[in-house]
Amino acid sequence: MSAFFWSRGVGLSVALLAACSGKSADRGDAVAGSVSGGTASSSAGTASAGTASGGGAATAGAAHGGEATGGEATGGEATGSGEPSGDAAPGEPCLPDDERDPSFSGFQLTETNIETASESCASRFCVANHFQGRVSCPYGQKDGGGGCTLPGSKEPVTAQVRPQVQERQASRVVTCSCHCAGDGAGPYCTCPDTMECAPLVLQLPGLPDNGLSGSYCILKGTKYDPAGATTACDAAAVDCGAAHPY
Repeated sequence: MSAFFWSRGVGLSVALLAACSGKSADRGDAVAGSVSGGTASSSAGTASAGTASGGGAATAGAAHGGEATGGEATGGEATGSGEPSGDAAPGEPCLPDDERDPSFSGFQLTETNIETASESCASRFCVANHFQGRVSCPYGQKDGGGGCTLPGSKEPVTAQVRPQVQERQASRVVTCSCHCAGDGAGPYCTCPDTMECAPLVLQLPGLPDNGLSGSYCILKGTKYDPAGATTACDAAAVDCGAAHPY
């Protein structure tokens, strides 16, 4: 069956889980369904076809059980300089709109998320390329709060949030991007010198083309390796920057 998980946002994202179609996503690449605006995301592994429409946003992926291991961020730590301006260029950090939802528990490492109406990016494309946790809370928190707040405010996040991993921190793998290749007519962009064009969204045969399938610009050196190291960011060591970067 297809699974749909709803969260706050500007559009719709389809989670394509379970082996109805017998098709498998390649190393966690997103699978394109029929999507109406907003974001598109899916998890690694076997996927099934899905069609959805309407407002809101849905995020995908199999939930990671257990408590966050990154520890709780405490007061008095350094904070960031504010949210992205809204005209950030490809390769610059972006802040996914889902992070404005206090119940949003964060992205998953097995997931690729394409946001197509980003308030951070001039291109309107914000890509979370196999990223874990929340951009705005690098060290995560246990269920019930204790460290994460909404960007630009002191309102607490109410969900458990897993810490980011040192090898795939938000500054490297959650960036503004653009659609650089695909099966359709385009238009497609040319990646800047610091980025490469990588296939992130697969189009399954028999599904209508939603315009999101194909390749997107990612920073060089950030292709996902499922066998790569995943060292959790540690709040005590402050090894992933400010506890509240936004």
